[in-house]
Amino acid sequence: MLAACSGPTSTTAPVDNRQAGAPIVSEPLPETALASLRGELRCTFEADGRSLLIAAADVDPTARATAAINVDGAIRSLEAASPGGFDALGHGGRFAGGDWRVAVVLGAEQTTGHEGSRNAATLSITQGEREGRVDGVWNCGP
Repeated sequence: MLAACSGPTSTTAPVDNRQAGAPIVSEPLPETALASLRGELRCTFEADGRSLLIAAADVDPTARATAAINVDGAIRSLEAASPGGFDALGHGGRFAGGDWRVAVVLGAEQTTGHEGSRNAATLSITQGEREGRVDGVWNCGP
């Protein structure tokens, strides 16, 4: 918090995280965010045990995945930059919605106990001059 003094009185001004150049901090997604997604199969970006991005798609290779993030206290709906359906999500992805741009870049593959995939990953979010980045895990499948 910032405080400014003027004579004997003082005021406290909150920091506005939406100002140009301020870092973007992604917050955990509530269950209600799932309602905006299209597709039966899902991938989730997780960091510190929190789901920060959820993407969904069908197996149809002509379909674009949809995704959701929670930034600045609002759920942002996104769409994949290119078609590819669920198979494309297994390789990470690039998403956009309004002036928001989001990328999931995969790292090393990790072992899973199911038929899905799990990779180390980096989530990057940009909006104008603002950006945020977090390392975590990209889980796809059951």
